[in-house]
Amino acid sequence: MKKLAFLLIFTALLCCACNGDSPSPEDGVQKEVSAEQLALFSGYTVTRPDITDDTVTKAAIKLRDELGLTITTDWVKRGDPVPEDGIEVLVGQTNRSASVEALAELSGYRGNYVNDFIIRIGGGKVVITGGSPSAVSEGTDYFVEKVLPTVDEKMLSEGFEYIGRREYAVETINGVSIGDFAIYLPKNASEELNTIAAEIHDRLFEDSGFDIPVLDREGNTKAGIWLCVSDYGEGKKALDELAAYRENCINDWMFRVKDGTIVAVGFDDIGMKAALEKLIDCAEGLLGGKNNNDYIYRKDYKMITLGDKSIKDDSSLIEKDATCEIRSAANKIQTRIREVSGFELPIVTEPAENNIHITISGDLQTGALGFDGSDLVVSGGHYMSAAKAADEFVSLMKEDSDTELKSDFKFTKVYDFSTVPLVCDRYPEMQLVWNDEFESTDGTYDHNKWLQRAQMGATDMYNSKTERNVKVEDGNLVMRSWKEEDTSISDGKPYSTNMSMTTRDSCNYCYGYLEMRAKVPFGKGCWPSFWMVQREDMRNEGVNWMSEIDIFEVFGSKNALVPNIHKWYNSTADNYHVQLDGNRKTAYKFENFENLSDEYHTYGFYWDEEKMVFSVDGEDYCTIDITEETGDFGQYKGMDGFHTPNYIILNNFLFTPEASWVPDGAMVDENVKYPVTYTVDYIRLYQGDNGVMYSPILGESMTDK
Repeated sequence: MKKLAFLLIFTALLCCACNGDSPSPEDGVQKEVSAEQLALFSGYTVTRPDITDDTVTKAAIKLRDELGLTITTDWVKRGDPVPEDGIEVLVGQTNRSASVEALAELSGYRGNYVNDFIIRIGGGKVVITGGSPSAVSEGTDYFVEKVLPTVDEKMLSEGFEYIGRREYAVETINGVSIGDFAIYLPKNASEELNTIAAEIHDRLFEDSGFDIPVLDREGNTKAGIWLCVSDYGEGKKALDELAAYRENCINDWMFRVKDGTIVAVGFDDIGMKAALEKLIDCAEGLLGGKNNNDYIYRKDYKMITLGDKSIKDDSSLIEKDATCEIRSAANKIQTRIREVSGFELPIVTEPAENNIHITISGDLQTGALGFDGSDLVVSGGHYMSAAKAADEFVSLMKEDSDTELKSDFKFTKVYDFSTVPLVCDRYPEMQLVWNDEFESTDGTYDHNKWLQRAQMGATDMYNSKTERNVKVEDGNLVMRSWKEEDTSISDGKPYSTNMSMTTRDSCNYCYGYLEMRAKVPFGKGCWPSFWMVQREDMRNEGVNWMSEIDIFEVFGSKNALVPNIHKWYNSTADNYHVQLDGNRKTAYKFENFENLSDEYHTYGFYWDEEKMVFSVDGEDYCTIDITEETGDFGQYKGMDGFHTPNYIILNNFLFTPEASWVPDGAMVDENVKYPVTYTVDYIRLYQGDNGVMYSPILGESMTDK
């Protein structure tokens, strides 16, 4: 949804709203208030509500200063009567009867009185109140600039009243009072949709004076604007009507206006967006006018036939332990079939009667398509070749003509994976089981593989998800940290970095060889890391600590990186966190480091039942024993937690002044060149027969590979 385009409804069309009576002095000149006029208010007190908006408080202070009076509040002890006999200047919606009666006159005249104000003088009271704090402020200005210079004894004794009523640009939507409307949203609406609704509400509030509710459930309002609602009320009724017309309705959408009912709905994001754009096109005829409209879009679908049967009865079948690439392939097939035929194929892990079965079988580099009975089998000897075969199937699904694959259809192709070895060069007994080559062309990372979440923090560091801090470009994942000149983009904080990139929901693994090729930033202030931690649901029974494996961290060094393993205990006692002593781990130091931050190097991590081995450019430099018998964690015994799955994390943090911990001499200084950039070419995980993989996003159990 294009937020800015959508908001044109309530900006361009409503910006002509104007005020009625201006509080500016006649002839543009402020009249002087005489000492005699100020003396008339001797004995008065400025009284404001006990609990009120700052705007009202400032208005009361202005009156105090202009009149030379003291200021108090209308507070009374619970159960005590409200004092009514005082001589007061009442500002805002106080509990005095004079304020209540004046406000009743405003609200009784019209429903959208939020910007109206009233000034009353008489009976020892000066009342300045309004339908909102801003209206009270406007009324105060009017009193000071126009009324006060004209006050005399006659006005105070005989009384005075002035009402300022805002002239609004619009009063109705499609002929129905705006005050009768609510804006309805889906339950659990997206942040973007909530923002759009808030902008609409605020614009209508400002330019019509009606404070209409924004709801995510059906209310009792007479009229409603239903934005992308599919699960209740008029939105659900509209979608039910679309669905009743034909079975393959997934791409259909509706824009409907009938008096006080405005509905813009669709079955998917594309349809929702199109319905909102139609609303934009018709907005001019709705605001202040009337234009009932019933527009239904139904896509002209093509027929897809697999093995002499319609595709509408098929499912996409994947294994329970399917990799991210196989899941992505199923999503691609599902999306393409929805676009072409309008049918929504479910993705299942248990065989149904008719399946498009995506499976791993055959030669590693060969992808194939063919029928097995009523099933169309999409296969490859590796998840990458199977995903390539799925792409071939997607390309057969044409939007410009019907597609028919007969039961004797066959396709095979040998793919070239020379740039991504499917078998590990260092450990030939292992095959590639998870990888990311960062080949996106639109700047975004693969959301099926990476979840951004806060794994590190500092009070002066903004953890960002924006492309300024993390994006894919030129075949690399690029993470950038900045010292921000404009802190409005960093939540007021002076430094920003990317939120931790994690595989928490896609790749939790135990045992294998993990390899990353990257340009890692070295130097003062730099704290890049390549590490892993354990989900709570991955702990072995009886283990009361979480494992952390640091493949490397750079602690503000110009040439050194450090591996480590940690235990994070459940207890908050002094031993809640422990790590290996320095004599049980070995750092790596680059001999040539003049251009180190601009150089690609390969960082490896081997893990099996007995040990962890850390390497740079194929050179093993640190080995840690993780056996129960000989593994040594000092006084904190036990290695059990280092034999369960962990997920991968990438950080490009900085040692800032407010970081919770800073090594000696590592803090950023004026010589740091920004952005500090961490560039990843690829990450690949290879496993053998002992490897374990767990992908919670697929809802599967832990499975051996």
